[in-house]
Amino acid sequence: MHKGPLTIGEIQSKVPLALGSMTAVVDRLERRGLILRTPSPADRRAKVLKLSPKGRAAVEETFRRHAVDLESAMVVLTHREKRQLRALLKKLGQFAAAAEAKARIAAKSPR
Repeated sequence: MHKGPLTIGEIQSKVPLALGSMTAVVDRLERRGLILRTPSPADRRAKVLKLSPKGRAAVEETFRRHAVDLESAMVVLTHREKRQLRALLKKLGQFAAAAEAKARIAAKSPR
């Protein structure tokens, strides 16, 4: 949701939780004022979830702390090692994205 509004179904495709568990999580986040539910313009039955200002601030703070933690962990690596790590992580990310796309296509095709 830090990249924009999503439906529960879209989030569920990215997070391995049962629908009941996902609904419970969304309910808790809404009660805490971290997300907002709005009607979907495309489907009256669906709700679109987006971060509230309080939720956006929480995500930004979490990302900031995460970046600080990563930076402190990377101090043991040389500049060359950091470049190698970046390249390897990019390769893994591209492979994972391609595998996910392939799985989505396979799931949609009739058997």
